[in-house]
Amino acid sequence: MALGEWLRQVMVETSALKHRASSVAQLMAGRKLVALRLQGPQSVLLIERESLQQDLQFLAGPRPKVTQLFCGNAVDLVLERSKLKQEAEQADVVVAPWKFFQVQDDTLRWSPFVDARLKVAADVDTQIAAVPSLTHQRRLREAARLKRRVSHTRKDFERFVTQLHDGTESRAALLEGFRDGGAVALVEGARTKLLAGALLLTRRRSTLTFAAAQAPTPELYAGLELLAFQHAQALGFALLDFGFSSSVLTEPTFMLRRELGCEITPTPSSPALMLTVKKAARPAFFARVPLLTGEPGAYVAQVGFSRARRAGAKTVQNLVRELGVADWAWLSMSTDAADLPLRSGPPPTPSAATSTGSALSNARRLHD
Repeated sequence: MALGEWLRQVMVETSALKHRASSVAQLMAGRKLVALRLQGPQSVLLIERESLQQDLQFLAGPRPKVTQLFCGNAVDLVLERSKLKQEAEQADVVVAPWKFFQVQDDTLRWSPFVDARLKVAADVDTQIAAVPSLTHQRRLREAARLKRRVSHTRKDFERFVTQLHDGTESRAALLEGFRDGGAVALVEGARTKLLAGALLLTRRRSTLTFAAAQAPTPELYAGLELLAFQHAQALGFALLDFGFSSSVLTEPTFMLRRELGCEITPTPSSPALMLTVKKAARPAFFARVPLLTGEPGAYVAQVGFSRARRAGAKTVQNLVRELGVADWAWLSMSTDAADLPLRSGPPPTPSAATSTGSALSNARRLHD
C-alpha cells in the first residue's frame, strides 16, 4: 500500500474513532444517574438512572428512608466510585450497573424488567392444552362461556378507554396503535356493561401485541387471553407479545405470564444490573423479594426461606409449586434453617438450566 493511501486510511479511521468517542462522551454526559442509600428491612445501595429510582426502591421494602449520595452524569459517577465502594461495603444489598464494581463469585446479573412472548398454536384447544398450569387451563376453558368479542370500531375503543383504562399509557399512544390495524378485546356483562378489556395491536409483522389489559379477576383476564388467542390465529400470526413486567417472581403479572407458558426474555430497554446480597441478609431478602436472575438459558430463581418467618409459613414445596419455576429455571434457595428438606445440586450452567426436571432436586442450597 502506498504511503499516501495508508495515511488517508489512517485519517479516515481516526476521524471515525473521534466521532464515536465524542458521541459516547455526549451520551454519558447527558445521562442523569443517582446513587441512593435506602433503609428498610435491609439497607440497599442503589445506583441507577434517575428515571428508574422509583421503580427499584421496592428492594428496600415499603416506604424506605431515602438518602441521596450522588446525582450527575456517568463521567462524574465514575469519579465517585471509590467513595461509593465504601458505601457498598456497609450495605446489605448493592444494585448497580453491570460491572460498575468488580464482579465477585456471588454477584448476580439481574434485569428488573422482562418481556413475555407466547407461540400461537393452530387452534384454541391446542393452545390451551399447551398451558403448563392446570388451574389456568380450567380458567381458559370456562372463559368460553363469557360474553366476549373483538371489535374494530372507534366507539368500542372509546368505551374501553373511558370505562376501563387506568391511564398508565397515554390515550394518544393507544389510539395510534388502534388506528394502525388494532382492535379491542371486550368482556361484557349484563346490559353490555364492560367487565374487562385489552388492546390487540399489530405493530410488528407476525406478532400480535396484548396491551393495556384491564381485568379485576383472573377469570375475566382469561377471557381476554382467549380472545387474543383466537384473534392471533385468525390473522395467521406466529407470536403473542404480552409486553413487559417486573422480574419479581411473585408479581401478579409475571405469574400470569408464566402460567400461560410464555417465553421470558429481558426487556431490551431494561438495564443490566449487578446485584450483590450479603450472606446473612439473603434468607430474609429473597423471602421478601424473590427474583429471577441470570440470562435466557441460564435463569436462576432466587428464593429465600428464613427461620425467623418459618412458623406458620408455607412449606418449601408449596412455595416452589406456586412460583412455577421447576420447568424453566434453576432454584437457588437461601436459608438459615438447617433442617430445610431440600436436596442440593450443582450450581447452574447455561447448558444444564434448560433441562431442570424437579425444582427441589435441582436446587442449590445456601446455608448462612
